[in-house]
Amino acid sequence: MKSFHLNLIVSCWLTVSFSASAALFMCGDPTHLPPAGDVNSDCHVNWYDLEIFAQQWLASDCIQPTNCFGADLDRSGGVTLHNDFSILSGNWFRCTAPECFRTTQSYTVFAFNDLGMHCTQPSFADMMILPLYNDFHAVVVRRRIGDDPQIVTSSVAIQYNIPSNTYSVGAIKKTDFWDYTQALFGAAVPVNVGLMGKKLADTMGPGDNNDWVAHGLPITPIRDDGQFDAYPLATVIVTVAGNEVARTQAVVPVSTEMNCQLCHNTPGLSVTMDILHKHDSLHPGYDLVNKRPVACGTCHRQEPLASLNVYPGDPAVSSLSRAMHNSHKSRFTDPAVLQALGGDACYACHPGVVTKCLRDVHSKAGMTCTSCHVSMEAVASLNRRPWIDEPSCGGCHPLAKNPNHANYQFEESGKLFRQSKGHMGVPCEVCHNTPHALTPATMNVENVQTINLMGHSGVINKCLLCHTETPTEIFPHHRDDD
Repeated sequence: MKSFHLNLIVSCWLTVSFSASAALFMCGDPTHLPPAGDVNSDCHVNWYDLEIFAQQWLASDCIQPTNCFGADLDRSGGVTLHNDFSILSGNWFRCTAPECFRTTQSYTVFAFNDLGMHCTQPSFADMMILPLYNDFHAVVVRRRIGDDPQIVTSSVAIQYNIPSNTYSVGAIKKTDFWDYTQALFGAAVPVNVGLMGKKLADTMGPGDNNDWVAHGLPITPIRDDGQFDAYPLATVIVTVAGNEVARTQAVVPVSTEMNCQLCHNTPGLSVTMDILHKHDSLHPGYDLVNKRPVACGTCHRQEPLASLNVYPGDPAVSSLSRAMHNSHKSRFTDPAVLQALGGDACYACHPGVVTKCLRDVHSKAGMTCTSCHVSMEAVASLNRRPWIDEPSCGGCHPLAKNPNHANYQFEESGKLFRQSKGHMGVPCEVCHNTPHALTPATMNVENVQTINLMGHSGVINKCLLCHTETPTEIFPHHRDDD
């Protein structure tokens, strides 16, 4: 034990000493930070880093960031196996010292989920609000010496896997989704295969926004060890002719945390059966209780399902968004319910008190759901088009409110943030991350990609991630006339 503690003290001393100076001297470039996972700051991720990590992970003294903080790679204030080891292993044997990066790193890859959260449910036996369906995107940039970077949309292969969440039905049956695909979609879908044919470890294909995409990942928020995790971390690997040229890590968010049970809690009935009974009592003639499993989208239009040409909804019936917000807007008056929701009524249906879907830089500044989405009455308006009429960046960041943003380019005309591109055709989500998780996020795992790439969280702003030389012109986050 004494030998162990001696090694631990030496390792911690080396970590503290190197962390202040290695980026300046050992990596040979005062603007460069060591790669994430490089615990001893020698510009490589290797066995030396693993040894220090193992010692700090096992040591109770290293729980606090003021002690052995070197292996606290996600800056969470402690050394954990789930996040910190994922970062270390994701960068294994990687060299990102400037001399390595400039000569061997011809490609950079960025990954992201488009929505920032996908909602699903624990069981599909009675009803389906949304299926298991998560879109995962990547953008590949080729770094060209003496030329501008090139967004790559062909001639590479992209694989992804989710180490902590490799299956949805296996040693643990995390969901009963596949028991009901025949009834809900008219066709049986193979277990652990999504509606678009993708698995939890698979390949991406070319997208329509200068990106690559895997549509419909059938992921649940249950890890293989049985723990709830709304933010599983995926690894994305880019290869050319079978050789790896770039990799990254990003979150594939998913949650089943819809707190309907706070109100739908009739004794003797499940939550979903209580919902169906109440629906039938309010709308005579439907008899949903005897038509299970019921898809809400059969009558109530939901853009995610309608866009897939399934469940277009009934034009004579309110969209699901309007129906839910309009019927529930006056019901959140019970102090006990509001207290259980942490004072945020949105978390009654949207995930949630545990999931904390709103986890972005805005929430860090004290903003809430209604800061952008306003009231439930506004969201329930007949004039609002769900999934189309959404808050915009330009709505809060114009010149009138921030003189530093004069002539800034925000969303493309007629497009949402998640659909827009800027900076020579790069999707906005590459640098800023996804809605509700705009970087720097309050959820440490959401910052893993930026920490891996830059050594710190925040908006992607290191030119040399894509360029081989730092550009001299102004960063083109401005309109063409600037």
